[in-house]
Amino acid sequence: MLPDMPKFMNLLQPDKLIHIALFGIYAILLVGALKIKYAESRFYVNINEITLFSGIVLAGVSELMQRYIVWGRSGNVYDFIADCLGLVVGIYLGIRLIRNLKQDY
Repeated sequence: MLPDMPKFMNLLQPDKLIHIALFGIYAILLVGALKIKYAESRFYVNINEITLFSGIVLAGVSELMQRYIVWGRSGNVYDFIADCLGLVVGIYLGIRLIRNLKQDY
């Protein structure tokens, strides 16, 4: 039997904003760090894909650990969705921030 899915309104709880913010900051910092590291690289590196993939793995593992390993915590599908939304927003903001910084110099 499948576990009960949380209601859609659970996605609008304040703790989801924290998930979005934390994973957004993660994405902004990783995009910036990878852009600096691979700025002069001769090899093609898709920084957005690396950031998105690593963030999705991190979000999934953290929710699974909360559900099955950490006592007193529960993994939540909507936490995972909020994490992924934060990644997308963070990647977008990271790209915009880098473009604005390049224009200033």
